[in-house]
Amino acid sequence: SSSSSSSVTSSSTATDSNPQASTPATAPANGAEQSDAGGRRVRVRAALAPGETPEVYALPSAYVLTMEELVQNKYPVQRYKGEKLPDGYRRSQPRSAGGVGPDNQRILAVDCEMCITNPGQYELTRVTVLDMDYEVVYDTYVKPDNEITNYLTKYSGVTPEHMANCTTRLADVQNVLLGQEDGPDGLIAEDTILLGHSLDNDMHALKIVHHRVIDTAILYPHPAGPPMKSALRFLANRYLKKSIQGFISNRPTVVVTDDKGNVPVGHDSVVDASICMELLVLKLKYGPSFGHDQTKSQNVLQVIAEMRGYSVTCIDRAQALKHYAPLSANAVAVGSDSAAVAGGVAALKKEPKAGINVAL
Repeated sequence: SSSSSSSVTSSSTATDSNPQASTPATAPANGAEQSDAGGRRVRVRAALAPGETPEVYALPSAYVLTMEELVQNKYPVQRYKGEKLPDGYRRSQPRSAGGVGPDNQRILAVDCEMCITNPGQYELTRVTVLDMDYEVVYDTYVKPDNEITNYLTKYSGVTPEHMANCTTRLADVQNVLLGQEDGPDGLIAEDTILLGHSLDNDMHALKIVHHRVIDTAILYPHPAGPPMKSALRFLANRYLKKSIQGFISNRPTVVVTDDKGNVPVGHDSVVDASICMELLVLKLKYGPSFGHDQTKSQNVLQVIAEMRGYSVTCIDRAQALKHYAPLSANAVAVGSDSAAVAGGVAALKKEPKAGINVAL
C-alpha cells in the first residue's frame, strides 16, 4: 500500500470469512471525516443504525488507477490540457467555489447496461450510481440516439417495456453526473473516485472522461495475469458467496434478487454496482494482497513437455496460447472448433506419442 491514503467507511455487508485475511489496520472511527497527509477527504458513512460503529479504513492510493493504467485498459483520457476529446465526450470538472461540501467527496459505484442500435454499435440504455452506504443516488433508463435493434436482455436485463416511455437522453445523464455550465455541481467532480468492474466500457458508454477510478477487474487480478480479467459473477461467487447474473456454482451461495425478491433477468446494474462496492470493502478490510492467487503451481503442459519421450502440441486461440503454452511446445493458433480438431489430428499423425491439448 501507499503512504498516501484516504479514509473511507462502509457497513459490514461483505462476508467476513476469509482464509487470506489479515487483521485490518483501521483509522479511528469518530463519525466525522478523516483526511490523509495530502488533504484529500472522503466522507464517512453518514447513515448508521442505532448502536452501529462505522468501520474506517485507509484507502491505498495504489487502488486508484494511474494514467498509464487508464491508457493500458483503454479508458477515455485527456492526457494533457487542451487535448481534444472525441465528439460527445465530456470531462469531469473541479468543484465550484463554495459549492458542495466535502460530504460529497466520496466513492461512487457506477454500472451501465448497453444495447445494440441500428448502425451496429453499442449504446447506453441504463446507468446506476451507488454511494458507500449502498444507496442508489441515480438510476435511470436512457433512450439511445439510434433505433434499438437488439436489447441484449440476456445480458443487460433491459426489455422493450423498460424503454417504452423513456425520454432521458445521454446528454441529460451527463448533465446530472457532471453538472451544467453555470449550474450546480453534478454527482461526479474531478476529485470523486468512481468504482466499477471493467469500468472502461461504462465510461465510453457514458462518454465521460474521468481520471480517478478503481476497477475491480484490476483490483482482483486474474490468475493468468493481464490482459485476462475475471468476470464480476466469478468474483461475487468466490469472495462474497453470492450468485449473480445467473452464475451457477457447487459452493453454497446466496442468490441475489431485486428489491421485489425476483432473480434479475441477465445483469442488473444496481446489483452489479453493489457487488463492486462489497468487493472494494473486502480489499479495504484485508489489504492489497487479498484476492490475489498466491498458490504455487506448475504448468502441467510444461511438466509433460519436460518428460522424456513426450512432446506437447497446444491448439487454441492465439491470445490464450501466449498465457499457457510452454516455450518448448508446438503452438498452433486456430480460430474455430473445426480448425482445432483438424490441428489435433494433424499433430497425432505427425507424432503419435505426442501429448495433445485441444482447447475448443
